Amino acid sequence: MRSALYTLSLLLWLINTTTAQENSPLSDGLIYKIAVAEAGIYRLDYNFLKELEVDVDNIDPRTLKLYGMGGGMLPELLSQEYPEKLSEIHIHAVGEEDGRFDPGDYILFYGEGASKWRYNTAAGQFSLERNIYDKRNFYFLKAGAGAGLRIGEAAAPGSAAHTVTSFDDYARLEEDRINLLHEWVKATGSGKHWYSDHFKVARQYNYPQAFQFPNRLADEPVALQAVMALRAGSPSSFFADVNGVSFESNTVDPVPRFDKEDNTATYAIRAALNNTAVVAGENISLTVRYPHPTGPNDGSQGWLDYVQANVRRALRLEGSQMAFRDRRSLSYPASTFRLENAGANIVIWDISEPLAPAIVPVERNGQQLSFRANTNILREFIAFDAHQDFPAPEAVGPVPNQNLSAIGAVDMLILYPPALQEEALRLAQHRADQDGLTIELAAIEQVFNEYASGRSEPTAIRNFARKLRQQNGGFKYLLLFGDGSFDCRDIYGIGGNFIPTYQSESLNPVSAYPSDDYYAILDAQTGNDPLDGPLSIAVGRLPVRTAAEARAVVDKIIHYDTSEKTLGNWRNRLVFVGDDNDGSNDYDHYVDADNIAEDLNDSVRYLNLEKIYLDAFPQESTPGGERVPQATEQLNKNLFQGALAVTYLGHGGPKGWAQERVLNISDILSWENMDKMPVFITATCTFTGYDDPTFTTAGEEVMLNPKGGAIALFTTTRAVYVGGNKRLTRSTLEHLYRHEGDEPLTIGQAMQNSKNTVGSSDQGNAPKFALIGDPSMKIAIPKYGVTTLRVNEQPVETTRTDTLRALQKVTIEGAVTNAEGEVLSGFNGLIYPTIFDKPQTTTTLGQGENRVYQYRIQKNVLFKGRASVANGRFRFSFVMPKDINYQYGTGKISYYAADASSRDDAAGSYENIVIGGSDPGALADDQGPKVEVFMNTEDFVFGGIANPNPTLLVKLEDDNGINVVGNSIGHDLEGVLNDDTQNTYLLNGFYESELDDYTKGTVRYPLSKLPEGRHSIRVKAWDVANNSSEGYTEFVVAASEEIALEHVLNYPNPFTDFTCFQFDHNLANQELEVLVQVYTISGRLVKTIAATIFSDGAIRRDDCIEWDGRDDYGGRLARGVYLYTIKARAANTGNVLLSGQSEFEKLVILK
Repeated sequence: MRSALYTLSLLLWLINTTTAQENSPLSDGLIYKIAVAEAGIYRLDYNFLKELEVDVDNIDPRTLKLYGMGGGMLPELLSQEYPEKLSEIHIHAVGEEDGRFDPGDYILFYGEGASKWRYNTAAGQFSLERNIYDKRNFYFLKAGAGAGLRIGEAAAPGSAAHTVTSFDDYARLEEDRINLLHEWVKATGSGKHWYSDHFKVARQYNYPQAFQFPNRLADEPVALQAVMALRAGSPSSFFADVNGVSFESNTVDPVPRFDKEDNTATYAIRAALNNTAVVAGENISLTVRYPHPTGPNDGSQGWLDYVQANVRRALRLEGSQMAFRDRRSLSYPASTFRLENAGANIVIWDISEPLAPAIVPVERNGQQLSFRANTNILREFIAFDAHQDFPAPEAVGPVPNQNLSAIGAVDMLILYPPALQEEALRLAQHRADQDGLTIELAAIEQVFNEYASGRSEPTAIRNFARKLRQQNGGFKYLLLFGDGSFDCRDIYGIGGNFIPTYQSESLNPVSAYPSDDYYAILDAQTGNDPLDGPLSIAVGRLPVRTAAEARAVVDKIIHYDTSEKTLGNWRNRLVFVGDDNDGSNDYDHYVDADNIAEDLNDSVRYLNLEKIYLDAFPQESTPGGERVPQATEQLNKNLFQGALAVTYLGHGGPKGWAQERVLNISDILSWENMDKMPVFITATCTFTGYDDPTFTTAGEEVMLNPKGGAIALFTTTRAVYVGGNKRLTRSTLEHLYRHEGDEPLTIGQAMQNSKNTVGSSDQGNAPKFALIGDPSMKIAIPKYGVTTLRVNEQPVETTRTDTLRALQKVTIEGAVTNAEGEVLSGFNGLIYPTIFDKPQTTTTLGQGENRVYQYRIQKNVLFKGRASVANGRFRFSFVMPKDINYQYGTGKISYYAADASSRDDAAGSYENIVIGGSDPGALADDQGPKVEVFMNTEDFVFGGIANPNPTLLVKLEDDNGINVVGNSIGHDLEGVLNDDTQNTYLLNGFYESELDDYTKGTVRYPLSKLPEGRHSIRVKAWDVANNSSEGYTEFVVAASEEIALEHVLNYPNPFTDFTCFQFDHNLANQELEVLVQVYTISGRLVKTIAATIFSDGAIRRDDCIEWDGRDDYGGRLARGVYLYTIKARAANTGNVLLSGQSEFEKLVILK
């Protein structure tokens, strides 16, 4: 990253001064931002400029310039023309001739709103292009450096055969208040369409003042357009009545599965009305009706989107300014326009080119003004009283200089909100130092300023990225450093839209989703779908909302990339989790997971697979439904042990995985795996919907966990299809393990390539998969290879296999090599060999709707140790256990090596070995191993204190080594808690030998959720000759001082009629007794809410505790700020958990 970014001024400007790109008009001079809500003539006078903080007494008004892009949304399709930069706008300046801006001087300009009316030639009507991202349009006033553009006089034809005395006018009734999916499917608000009035109890609404058209020509037809979303179990339509004339919409089909609470089905169907009729009377009174399709109890309901009217009016001035146009004039090369009721001070501008309006020369005849204009294009004019009290725009304020247009060659772009600048900069510095990337940063507001004239449109990001790519083919990565929201205009007042999201459709939960792919499709699109095209760059998002969250995530990334603690053979492990078949035409997800795992293992042989298939574990019935606690335990253990990636295929949602809740938020919050963070690949539904600020999804929690969790996720934001999941997951893992020479691809390149590979064959799943993480990060896939050179002093040969027998002493020699097979003589560190017995075949249980499925595992470890690597070569010895499978068959040596000084690492495997039989010359051994048991650390003393989630630490020693095979009944390395065999822990997989010494080793095993009180644990170990010994200790679990309730909040807040209390807790799948107490600021208790609930660890919007704002006596509390506390306890233990670090939270009542 360029050092220029580290001076404050250039950091704020974010200029690459070494390039020769075209500069932005915002790059120099004094810049001031103003805003307008709707189209019209606006005035900038002396007092307004003072309010804007312009040094008005010391500027030359002749140098004042105004910049913008006009109104309307930026086009979404790459094939459409779009404004590539800010343009200077022609303005009208009064009193500038003396070079001073005096109190009587002013500027007039024509400003367009964020939305824009456009003419549809085919329909012969005007329609509003509503801006769904911003309510205002912005302009930039610039002072200094040369004369600005001024409005000139419009050219007029010499004659005109057609005379215009009436014009087209239009208006639209639309108020965005309701996002249907936000209201219906909790935590998945989506889409571009918002709605207003709800037709459920009330079946009609009257709008007598909706349309005001002075001098409407009653003999000309009214063209009415209207749209509603209808939800009914039978065909239905709606009606719009205008002055007694009734218009009916098209009839739409019934909603699929109307009578079921199916949050994957279409919620409502849009019905449209487009009719034309002559309507009596000058004024228009509107009524919209949605009758019950079959009767008052049919459950139907509707929501109004908009009603839009096109009319003809007499060309007669009404009000202080009036815009007009005439589509009929397009039939003539030139037309004469005659405006009536035009007072002495009326001026007309031609605003057909809104950025370059022109003064129209007119002829006056009393109160009539006439003028001629070429009408080979649709002309737009505005007439106004030059002496009126013009409206002023909104003064936003000064804007620092910026120059994104001048950015040249760059590898990566990071976009951030101002509050997160420090952490974004820290990550950029790390990535530049770590990988030598050229990185530019830009505040998101700067992107909006330069590429959307200040409007917060996601297309501005896309267009900025597109320009960087066009200028520089080396642009590879875009990181969105901040969370997003489906509510771009903050209609619900929930905030959280730090980096905007691109939203798809609005009514089907499967088809409605956010997609950051929009920012990566820069070169080509297919058809008219902005999300259909190959990804040109890799895009990732960090869904952080606060500086603390950002700091924690950046800390994780830096730790992952740089800490010696993260080196280890966990990088050779992959975990595959497969959901079971829950019936009702469900799917055997574990079969797909297994096929993908085996295919990958066939090509990357050093990988060690851990398979957690839900039907391989017994289901248990609980009050909350079926659960698979052993599968959950296995998953949590594997997170503790570490894995490079965790892949899940199956059902899921924003609160976790599977109907059996194999993973929920309380599990995620308990993970402390900072040194072994995996990538999560989750082919499930809605696990990481990052666009609803009212709900932190499970996937987000995985990324935001400050003590570990995941380093990145390739994950789903909405519901996805099974077939597409399989293809995309397979492609993702294949690309993740592809190398360019010795270097693996970055995670962003792997995800980009996987999506481009599957193309459109994944059932439309790809846009719903998001990369949550830094796209430029290299995953911890070992860089180099490991080669076996000798076994028991004999050189290895491809034509000969080596046989390893029970109780035989074995010595292995090998080397660390590069892609060409050359020994890396500069590699000095450690190697972690793992010797596996032969693969085995096991089956699932075939519970319920599941079939018995046979799958392969290779998990019996004969030896796991550590040895030194010097100058790229290593040698280690061990004794083969007696408990091998004595049948001869192919085993496996898996290697992981690391050089801590350089952080280079390597992996490999050797499978040209046969394991079986016994060594007739084995030494006799009848002494068991030495076993010492501790909790957490070796400083632990017998009977000492431990927390509820301690680490069992066992130190072991034996002359011939420890047996961890798990191949014979009763010979496992195991621990028993409280002498209760129902609480037995298998420790085989958690044993690791000491460096260069197979006779000693350590077990570190995570215990969890131990109740308070005194406990004992007994550990039994066997040596490789099957002699056993025991170790024993006792400990006391004290009450945890850790905060047990997290994310305590009430939503909405502030509120008027009701609010809902929510929190996360660490007592998952238990019945909780919850007490909410509300106090005044002075400390008086006014409301107590007691509830008993069964929760999976997260009390959220679907099971939260509601309150109507009334006190214990039923009276409504006064407007103001109140305090509340939440207490919860498990009904079976009585443990009390306080809410967060502070006992009190704040809420606000608005009325």
